[in-house]
Amino acid sequence: MSGLFIAMLVARRGLRGQTLTIAIAQWPGTLAPTISIGVLDDSPFVLGIGILCSVFDLVYIGLVAWAKRQPEVLAADATPTATPAAEIAR
Repeated sequence: MSGLFIAMLVARRGLRGQTLTIAIAQWPGTLAPTISIGVLDDSPFVLGIGILCSVFDLVYIGLVAWAKRQPEVLAADATPTATPAAEIAR
């Protein structure tokens, strides 16, 4: 989920519909099954996926906090990655 939320944050170029509360509340939802199944039931697969998802959760929390402090960075126009052919022909 966090990977998708990160993609949505980048695609929307802002926090529209996303809050720091949602980002923080999502992390315990990842930790609960990771601890209960991955650690207590000794499931290395669930533990590995849970750790990976927790990393994405923390990145998402950091990105939302950063975007909240500096909203103008995401709202800036994207710079073109290539020169259009019409400009090359001039």
